[in-house]
Amino acid sequence: DGLVGYAPDNGSSWATIHDALTGNSFSFTGTQGAIAQSYESASGSSWYNIRRGFLPFDTSSIPVGSTINSATVSVYAVIVNDPDNDGDDWVNVVQTSQASHFSLITADYDQGGAVSNPIEGATRIDLTNMTASAYNTWTLNATGLSWIKGAGQASNCSTTGGITCLGMREGHDAINSAVANNALNRLFIDFSEQTGIATDPYLTVTYTVPTPPHLINSSWTDKFTDGLVLMQSFD
Repeated sequence: DGLVGYAPDNGSSWATIHDALTGNSFSFTGTQGAIAQSYESASGSSWYNIRRGFLPFDTSSIPVGSTINSATVSVYAVIVNDPDNDGDDWVNVVQTSQASHFSLITADYDQGGAVSNPIEGATRIDLTNMTASAYNTWTLNATGLSWIKGAGQASNCSTTGGITCLGMREGHDAINSAVANNALNRLFIDFSEQTGIATDPYLTVTYTVPTPPHLINSSWTDKFTDGLVLMQSFD
């Protein structure tokens, strides 16, 4: 997991920053970071800063032929900022297409769905309604559920099968609506590199496997984080 951002060291227009194909910063080994950010600091000219989050999950333990029933994505918010509370101040889940689920590069900046109006895989959550020092959870919609990859299924962000490629974008960035002057809208979270797993991002998936003849029901719920299955229950 991590982020890719673009924050040039001289005044640039929103369009220049938003529409760039390549960023100028990235992190996939840090313990924390802003995975959904639109920032503008006016100092004689505009200075924009956009960050986009990448959250790949290893879901290859989901058996072939399973039906995905429901899923949620949860991240632990360290800081939530929402000074430009104009209705575009939300965060949502997108599908990513970076070259590797192990690392990130500046060229992945434009791999968090379409640059403008990416397909959204969950219900939006307004930054105003998020809680710092707590988990915040997105419920995937039918499109988001279709992004979950089971054993052997081709991945969107890896040559390895069974990798679910998710990310997060702030609303102004997603719909290409410039954030207001002197506004820092962001969701700043703990990454899986934090010691332990108490605040890791995680994906919870409920799915049904093809029922063997000797079973009546075969519904499972798995919780994925940092490449591991943390919890598995069977009904």
